[in-house]
Amino acid sequence: MKKDNTKDLLFELVRTSFKLRYNNSVLGLVWVILKPFLMFLIQFFVWSTIAQANSNYFPVKLLLGIVIFTFLNEGIIFGMNGLLDKAGIILKVNFKRHIAVIASTIMAVINFCINMVLFVIVFLIYIATGLAQEKGITAIASLSQQFSEFFTHFDTHIVEIGYFIFIISILYMFILGASFVLSILIVRLRDLQHIFELFFSILFWATPIFYTLKQVENSSFGQIIKYNPFGILIESARGTLIFNQIMNIPEMFIMLIVSVLLLIFGYRYFKIKVKRVAEYF
Repeated sequence: MKKDNTKDLLFELVRTSFKLRYNNSVLGLVWVILKPFLMFLIQFFVWSTIAQANSNYFPVKLLLGIVIFTFLNEGIIFGMNGLLDKAGIILKVNFKRHIAVIASTIMAVINFCINMVLFVIVFLIYIATGLAQEKGITAIASLSQQFSEFFTHFDTHIVEIGYFIFIISILYMFILGASFVLSILIVRLRDLQHIFELFFSILFWATPIFYTLKQVENSSFGQIIKYNPFGILIESARGTLIFNQIMNIPEMFIMLIVSVLLLIFGYRYFKIKVKRVAEYF
């Protein structure tokens, strides 16, 4: 029986892509967190004089929104370029082509996990300093109190963390499904790279990252924004991680269905069209 080396190949493609992306880079992995962190600092200082910035948990809500949006942005862009970036290998080696796209999106997953570590650190510092000022205790004491309360209600937090993972899994299925389609289209239509860079620039402002859906719901702008599925997803992620609330369950299941259908369609479309894709490299 012929051994299936799909998992080994996937691992090698991810490892090689990760090394090449930061090869000869002085800062190396620091670049992974530098982009969202600098964006967070700029947004925070820009909006620090506006009412939203003075609301509870504004810094951590802002950072989590940026981290999730960066995951969406990088996931689509990396996945869309999955075939083009590995054209040299594809022309020389016979392997299942969808592995190239999956490997590219996994790069975005790795970056997201690293950025989530940054979020957790900022969140802990924010909570610790906030409680310390409120209760007149040291930051270490307040942090210790938070850890004690976390493990006391560990069963409840497991549900919340599980719901957050569920939300991110929905987003990843959407990213992968879209990447299967776009990785085929961009081979013939290279302008897609520039189109999606512009699209994500617009989407950033049309997504509740430095504001909330509630703050704009009564404006004409808010009537449009409320239909942005990524805004609902970010609001749901904030609710469960920051405020310990399981939010928007019906909406998340609708997004799950849409993401699964997109993934199935994207994979089938990819399998049909990828057979002749090498002709356009």
